[in-house]
Amino acid sequence: MYVTIARVPGGRVAVCATTATADPPTLPDGAGPACTAPLCPPDQIDRTTGTIRAVQLIINVERSFAAAVVATRPAPNLAGPVAGVLAHPGIGRLLVVGPFDEPADLDQWWHWRGNRLPIANVVCLPIALPVAPPAAPADLTGDAR
Repeated sequence: MYVTIARVPGGRVAVCATTATADPPTLPDGAGPACTAPLCPPDQIDRTTGTIRAVQLIINVERSFAAAVVATRPAPNLAGPVAGVLAHPGIGRLLVVGPFDEPADLDQWWHWRGNRLPIANVVCLPIALPVAPPAAPADLTGDAR
């Protein structure tokens, strides 16, 4: 799973999740510079210290780009699988953490009382992820009919 983040007019960002980097993201007209990041599993972030174990998943961007993430409000009525775009506008870094089964799971993970990331001025923008297609039914006949 990958997330493409692009600047849009008005000082905010648009976010599009895809299942592979080869999938062309559908971004709104007028979208400017973009970056694509893979998901970082939540267990790769030590929220008590702010240490990110999967440093290769951190994206360096211009500070104004990270500030645009901070200025963006989450989509209303998020449901289903989500991720969080973690942005630090002071140093220009992004990380996309997830997946979470539903927005409440991300909310609980982010608002855990021991989370030191907000103290370091990191902001979390919840985003929707595509729902996985249903699995193909099992071939119970054994002859691949």
